[in-house]
Amino acid sequence: MSLDFAILAEDGSLLEIVPLDMDQHDEMINCASELQLFRLLRFHDYFEDVDTWPIELPGLQREVAVMRSVIKTGKINVFLRDLHQLIELAIQRRQIVHAIPD
Repeated sequence: MSLDFAILAEDGSLLEIVPLDMDQHDEMINCASELQLFRLLRFHDYFEDVDTWPIELPGLQREVAVMRSVIKTGKINVFLRDLHQLIELAIQRRQIVHAIPD
């Protein structure tokens, strides 16, 4: 099971996906807590759907950038890079980023 960060197509299917496994999730939440990154802390429940609206995305992207400056290695860094790119795409398209447990 993963927590998928996604942009959805008009029919509701997953269009762009960045998966997060449970170990990476724990690492992300622990780091977000230490750094007080409140937008990232919204994803604290691995099994809960969370939507991030276009107006919120620049703030989330800044928090991801902060975390990337702290975590420079490992699978979580790859996830953060991919999430940053997904958020950029959603900003350009004015779309919601959905976090969906899969």
